[in-house]
Amino acid sequence: MGFELHAAAEKALREHARLTWPQEACGLLATGTDGVQRYLPMANTASARSRYEIDPVEFARLERELREVGLRVCGFFHSHPHGPARPSDADAAAAWPRHLQLILDMGGDRTGRLTAWYKDRGSRELRQIPVQAT
Repeated sequence: MGFELHAAAEKALREHARLTWPQEACGLLATGTDGVQRYLPMANTASARSRYEIDPVEFARLERELREVGLRVCGFFHSHPHGPARPSDADAAAAWPRHLQLILDMGGDRTGRLTAWYKDRGSRELRQIPVQAT
């Protein structure tokens, strides 16, 4: 299993991560009929720099707005300001089954390595999946 990431969505999430560095950036991934079509940046409400939390009220509002235009939430994005681009134990525990988890390593030159992860229903483990840019 892999997925397509539209260029505009990738550009938006990378820019959001760059602007929020050294804090973790976070946001929603949206799809309609093919791949991740949109990235919706969200405020990171976590008090720690090395964590992210999404406001559930803001999430519900954006989810409604997406449905109104024929899209749905298909996953979540967050950055790791100092790397690596793999899920922490906290990331794995919080991951929703059957939703993508994109992680961007912002270490070094901050151009970042982007990885994708997926948790099957009933699983506790995230597995890495390929990303295809379109």
